[in-house]
Amino acid sequence: MAQRMSRFRLLASCLLSVASLAATLAASAAPAEPQPTEVITHTVAPGDTLYSLSRRYGTTVAALQALNGLSDTLIRIGQVLRIPVSQAASPPGEAEGGTGGGVTGAPAPQTRAVAAFQPADGPVAGRAVSLAPEELELLARLVDAEAGGEPFLGQVGVAAVVLNRLRSPGFPSSLSAIVWQPGQFKAVADDRLPARPSASAREAARLAALGVDPTGGALFFFNPVKAVARDFWQTRTVLVTIGQHAFAR
Repeated sequence: MAQRMSRFRLLASCLLSVASLAATLAASAAPAEPQPTEVITHTVAPGDTLYSLSRRYGTTVAALQALNGLSDTLIRIGQVLRIPVSQAASPPGEAEGGTGGGVTGAPAPQTRAVAAFQPADGPVAGRAVSLAPEELELLARLVDAEAGGEPFLGQVGVAAVVLNRLRSPGFPSSLSAIVWQPGQFKAVADDRLPARPSASAREAARLAALGVDPTGGALFFFNPVKAVARDFWQTRTVLVTIGQHAFAR
């Protein structure tokens, strides 16, 4: 009798081990939950390739082909492509929404799209701009006022537009002169620059100063729904739309 009980316990133990192993294998084989994404548009510019766009926006060539119904990697200048952008997380220290107030908190992970822009080994060669601390703060204040309620990628885009102007001979030669140039930024005209920019706006300004530019060289941004002077905007070439802003040159 004792021998039978021992064999029964051994068999029960083996069955439990097999069940546990099966559950572990099933859990490891379950597909990962996909991260939600938004879709933005990008107008193909000279020099663009699917590979360069995949690197710029933190996606893959295969994803771009699938989303745009492309059977090969050929794209043409002026073609409008749909680009998947991850919405996995908010930028550090701020929930999306609002236009100022310096909201802070525990750092959150970067979105996948912005992480793709983050230079791994320092500034982007030929693109980084050296800014004094007060200039970086002014840039962040403008970003907060103009794009505080936009996706973080759009905030980086607004900062990049300002720095693209700094590189362009068609605009003032200092950052402060660009920000305060009459008639250029509605938030400046309306005296809406916050005294303390948000953590998100500061991070966007920092990335743009390192050379990050999700706009592909835009010199302007505008909201197509609210824009005035439509005759002027019709003369601009829209490079990419992020959130509610179209970025153009």
